[in-house]
Amino acid sequence: MNSDSYVVATGAKNNAGDFLIKERTIRLLETIRPERNLYRIDRWKPIDDTELEIINDSKALILAGGPALQPKIYPQIYPLVSDLTKIMVPIVLMGVGWKATIGGADGFQDYRFQESSLNFLRIADAHGLGISVRDFSSLLALKRYGIASALLTGCPAFYSADRLGQLSLHSPGRIGSVAFSLGVQFLDIPSMIEQTVQTLEILRNVFPHADIVVPLHHGLKATAIYSPKKDFVRGHQAILKMMDRWKIIPVDISGSFDTLQKVYMDCDFHLGYRLHAHIFMLSAGKPSLLIAEDGRGVAFQHVLGDTIIPGLMPNLPHLPFGLRLPRRYSIRGARIYAWLAALLDHELTNNFPHSSQAMNSINQLWPEMHRFLMRLP
Repeated sequence: MNSDSYVVATGAKNNAGDFLIKERTIRLLETIRPERNLYRIDRWKPIDDTELEIINDSKALILAGGPALQPKIYPQIYPLVSDLTKIMVPIVLMGVGWKATIGGADGFQDYRFQESSLNFLRIADAHGLGISVRDFSSLLALKRYGIASALLTGCPAFYSADRLGQLSLHSPGRIGSVAFSLGVQFLDIPSMIEQTVQTLEILRNVFPHADIVVPLHHGLKATAIYSPKKDFVRGHQAILKMMDRWKIIPVDISGSFDTLQKVYMDCDFHLGYRLHAHIFMLSAGKPSLLIAEDGRGVAFQHVLGDTIIPGLMPNLPHLPFGLRLPRRYSIRGARIYAWLAALLDHELTNNFPHSSQAMNSINQLWPEMHRFLMRLP
């Protein structure tokens, strides 16, 4: 390794969305900073002595994307080294986001970081290169703690190297194939199962002759570095069985950017719960609507507009960690179906205006991401 390099840490283990972030981050750096060599490491592993030497001989350590901006970002998400002063080069966060259960416009006021995480963020902030975040909630959460260099660049996955700042809708005409991305909140919130099934019923009614594909972003089988929990597997198997009535065949796209790209590029339209399914489709010029099942998706409403529908429902029996859902963040069950049906009709009738607006928003963010990349050492 030489001093003209960046060390890039990514978190792709199994989730297809993480592989999308990894692919887009690497391609952006190769495109905008071609003079830099890239050395890749896994973000979830502590840095060993050999990697530390490589990092300290590089220009910067870049920590890429995803909902890493969590209360325990260091050392839980990024274990790095036990003594951060051993890292002698700038630590750069690129396109990170918060991981709030609920979210909402004022959710940043209650978002907390533990002391070790704040120390880590302040070290990154002190280099003055900017902590790049993907949404306004993440930006405000950092600003609240005095992280002055935080700036909104959007997610690295927004930016396909062949369409930088030039996204536009490719009108699908007749829709022959629809992707429905399955969320995960139904595993903890029983009423989300009903919402998922009724959303599929709406899709089948609106697109009676289209193929409906269900890409599975997480695999249901263990790999060398990933092992799904038994409840996760059982829950998915149960809801997939419920989908038999529509003759839907799930497609495993876990562990691969190439498979994600192929499956979604073969579809004319996406509706579902996976944030990075929504992001990929928009980044490819294809229409998409997202039902936000947690604070990550809700935060993107202020970036991608009305392509995002808050999907949380009130009067739930429970939420993870004993939380209760404030009504001001929720939509009544009957309303979401009426809203979704009306929105679909509006989008189809008017050639997907909300998707076009979301693509324009991504185009407008690109100069900020470009400035951030050019500011890197």
